[in-house]
Amino acid sequence: MHDTARGALKALTDDELLERVAVKVLSTRYPGLRITGPSGDLNRDAFSRPLFGERDEIVLLVSCEDRWTSKLKRDLGKYRAYPADKRPEKAVFVTTRSTKQTDQARYKKLSLNEFSIVLEIVDLNELAVDLESDALYRVAEVDLGVRPRKPRVLQPVAVFRERQESLLPGFGAPLVGREAETGELRDALTRARQPGGTRIVVIEGQAGVGKTRLAVDTSHAAATTLVAAPGTKVTEDSLADVPLEGPSVVVADDAHRSPDLSGLAAMLGDPRFDSVTVVLTVAAGSAAGTLARWGLDRARAVTVPLGGLGRKEIGQIVAGRGFTGQAFRSHVAVVAQGSPWLAHEACLIAAERGVFSWRDTADLLVQMVDRRLGQAGIDSDEHRAAAVAVALLTRVNEGRELAVLAGAVTALPLDAHRLDVLLEDLAQAGI
Repeated sequence: MHDTARGALKALTDDELLERVAVKVLSTRYPGLRITGPSGDLNRDAFSRPLFGERDEIVLLVSCEDRWTSKLKRDLGKYRAYPADKRPEKAVFVTTRSTKQTDQARYKKLSLNEFSIVLEIVDLNELAVDLESDALYRVAEVDLGVRPRKPRVLQPVAVFRERQESLLPGFGAPLVGREAETGELRDALTRARQPGGTRIVVIEGQAGVGKTRLAVDTSHAAATTLVAAPGTKVTEDSLADVPLEGPSVVVADDAHRSPDLSGLAAMLGDPRFDSVTVVLTVAAGSAAGTLARWGLDRARAVTVPLGGLGRKEIGQIVAGRGFTGQAFRSHVAVVAQGSPWLAHEACLIAAERGVFSWRDTADLLVQMVDRRLGQAGIDSDEHRAAAVAVALLTRVNEGRELAVLAGAVTALPLDAHRLDVLLEDLAQAGI
């Protein structure tokens, strides 16, 4: 196991493994690049050729040798025997050693003058930077045995939104009925940029009324935004990704559930972060306690209360889902109880299962859990029991907290590790 991609590359001795890694790294620049077949030595490790073409556009040459220049000269020298029209137009030489720009320039000139081949050299430094990027770090972990990186606490909005859209129905749908609250939050973020202005904005409301969507969408429209998912620790170590060159926003979703927000208090006390505004979403009635618990009550804060939607707005959501019947729209408005999340969920259940009425809100929630368990392929008695236990306790951070209900809730296991697995499954299913 290697600590860095750079260390793994320097220790690499397997040319075939380097070929695979190099093709993955270069695939965005050269999407047609593919590994050479095992039969015959064609003086290339990978290549790109036009459909029905007889000449390679690009060839890939790799080296794990310390003396990379010797390997490059051997590879290029083999093309002396090739007619000019059979030589590749371009060669990309990938080495696991550092290079000097003067050496690169010399060999590029040699390749062009003697072989009429345009040469590109990708060295250790460039490879390491690419493999430590968000797009390619999994290649380093899987192919090179680099130690997995810690999960990113503060996520870019695009990453957070993609996850939420898979869990929460309607997260990607148009925001309905929140024009006033959007304006209020936008004004607070604007005032935050002024000297002595607001540093914290708290969006407070019941579950399912759209706090997260309001916070993320409005913040993202106003400034560069990073988001901490519910239940994550936001410590000082989490702040490395916060940009300092201009206005930015850090959103802590369901902040009342976080086991640690000490990093936010440290950030607000550091003048380097004066251009950063904190937005918290919290459950109704928990704003003051959350701020005081983590020492955030000393900063200038504004609270934006968020209530449920009216029947008209719930009707708009239902109509936006393609249901035009007045009876169904009215029924959803009753059982959703002002929650846009439940309104979207009701429409999904109706579309997928043909269920168009529920006895009450609890009945709708049961249908929702049933649908999500089925979608996730975890429709077992243990998972249902865990969902019941979570509902009874209302707030759970780890499996052993559910163990107190083992025996009281049928099919709920006592083993803490198994309960952790069940909780993780429920979280992945968006329950």
